[in-house]
Amino acid sequence: VSQSRYYPDLVFFAPYGKFGGLVIELKTAEGKVSAEQQDRLDFFESINYQVWVCRSFEEGKQKVEGYFFNMLKENGYAV
Repeated sequence: VSQSRYYPDLVFFAPYGKFGGLVIELKTAEGKVSAEQQDRLDFFESINYQVWVCRSFEEGKQKVEGYFFNMLKENGYAV
């Protein structure tokens, strides 16, 4: 649970490949990323996290599933 107003909505500390983890900021179709939120997202990118701003639940779900599917596949798990 986030303690900061500008912390991304979803952070997965699950490294694979070149990524240290996955970060997702959820927004509505019209929602805007604030300057403070963008600073936080840029920070995560600077430490090699995969960062996405998703405009729907379905888009966010696809990014999470894709990330973990690829991670498991790369590590030899049958998926």
